[in-house]
Amino acid sequence: MLVTDGDAVGIASLETLMREFSIHHQSPATAPSGFVPKGGDLVSAKFSDGAWYRAKIRRASPVKKEAEVTFIDYGNQDTVAYSNIRPLDAKFRSLPGQAQDARLRFVLCSMSGLADCFSAL
Repeated sequence: MLVTDGDAVGIASLETLMREFSIHHQSPATAPSGFVPKGGDLVSAKFSDGAWYRAKIRRASPVKKEAEVTFIDYGNQDTVAYSNIRPLDAKFRSLPGQAQDARLRFVLCSMSGLADCFSAL
């Protein structure tokens, strides 16, 4: 993997933000009364590893009291209970999300060799 000077600065900024973010979420604070996440909201969401990360709400289900989120710094997605979602504090909004959407184009793979094709990427 090639890391440029710009990437190194972004990685350092993310590492600093995540250290502060982790300390911020050590308190047992809950979401403000009446907070209901909705599509497009930037939030703090607890991932299955038990840690909190910055996320964006993709879809929210008030009936199920859960939301589909994309973790904006790592790109993974999950469904998270409302009890594990908080509004994103303003001090954690200055660094843009570090995950980038990407699509593969013009990749030729046969169906029989699909696993081998993707393992080579």
